[in-house]
Amino acid sequence: MTDPVERGDAAYSPLATAIKRLLDETQFYDRSSWAYFCSTREEKLVNWITDKAVPRGDQLRMVVNILQRRGGAAATDGLEAFDALRDLPGSEISPVWMPEFGNTLADYLKPISLGELGRELRAMPFARQIAYMRG
Repeated sequence: MTDPVERGDAAYSPLATAIKRLLDETQFYDRSSWAYFCSTREEKLVNWITDKAVPRGDQLRMVVNILQRRGGAAATDGLEAFDALRDLPGSEISPVWMPEFGNTLADYLKPISLGELGRELRAMPFARQIAYMRG
């Protein structure tokens, strides 16, 4: 499957570009293996790197954590580019950023308990709850 980023069809957001670097340029896994690792489909990965969706926070944390621990030198540049986005406003790093994600990528990546998740979800309209949970 050729995704638009590989074809160079458009310029994508800083977050989509950083995620693509983590998934592809580190050569840690191929797309199929990343999809399996993140418990998702390859099509979802393409959505992440083409500004159609933001991965769930737990999925992003998993990718970053494994690359920090086992990615070696090949992961350094990608991780640095990703880390540079952590404190920027979410609306500046992705066109599909939702207010429920928090103000910054750092906010989004903070692990939360199930109780906190429940409280956050209860405050959202039902359609937003579904979108949030689908990532």
